[in-house]
Amino acid sequence: LGTIFLIGGGYYLIHWMLYPRKYADLVNQEAQAAGVDTNLVYAIICCGSGFEPEATSDTGGQGLMLLTEETVSWAAEELGLSPEGDLLSPETNIHWGCTILSLLEEEHPDEEAVLAAWYVDDPAPEEKAEQVLRVRDIYENLYH
Repeated sequence: LGTIFLIGGGYYLIHWMLYPRKYADLVNQEAQAAGVDTNLVYAIICCGSGFEPEATSDTGGQGLMLLTEETVSWAAEELGLSPEGDLLSPETNIHWGCTILSLLEEEHPDEEAVLAAWYVDDPAPEEKAEQVLRVRDIYENLYH
């Protein structure tokens, strides 16, 4: 019985190490406030930045959720707000990321369309499609 527990416990330890839930309090708070699924937020962070708060992308994305200044400006304008904060700050990045995700969910009928809109700045269609599939796979199989 002890061996089974260690094997089972080992599985959960490995799963936690490969698919962490860093910034849990922040993600839970912001996702709940925006009305979005925390697990989808984790999948986007995992695929995009690998939980590195100072990550950047070739398309100008910054921070945990690889947000662009243009996308944050769009979201702020949609809500009648001012786009404030440093996108490399986890607090700012997750706040705006959850806000943007919420706006996209209002505009698009299903999860795949939301993810396609999330990755709209990817220059190559095949890269965009690959990223959408990767996030969806991680979301459905690991964080869901």
